[in-house]
Amino acid sequence: LAASSPIHPIVIPLDFVYQADVAKNPDTAGLNPALVASFCKNLGDRGDEGRALLAEIESLMGMRHVSHHQRRLLHQADIALKEALPAVQKLTDAMGSRCTRVS
Repeated sequence: LAASSPIHPIVIPLDFVYQADVAKNPDTAGLNPALVASFCKNLGDRGDEGRALLAEIESLMGMRHVSHHQRRLLHQADIALKEALPAVQKLTDAMGSRCTRVS
């Protein structure tokens, strides 16, 4: 596991998605469709990346030549990803049809 490997955060802030479009819809302040589309794409990408990283971690931990230190780091990353991925799924579920409409 190289120290210089980029790690993308899985948690995505919602504040940029929930911009009220009050000027166009004063009665029903809605979500900006362009921001929702971007958010949904990013959300899907982070979930895919997280699952790919978990698979890579499993593969690396199965190798015999991995040092104890590297194995410990991989194990910690595995735990962190397994905690973060349900949050990505929860966001996907919360967005519901908003994401499926823009896909």
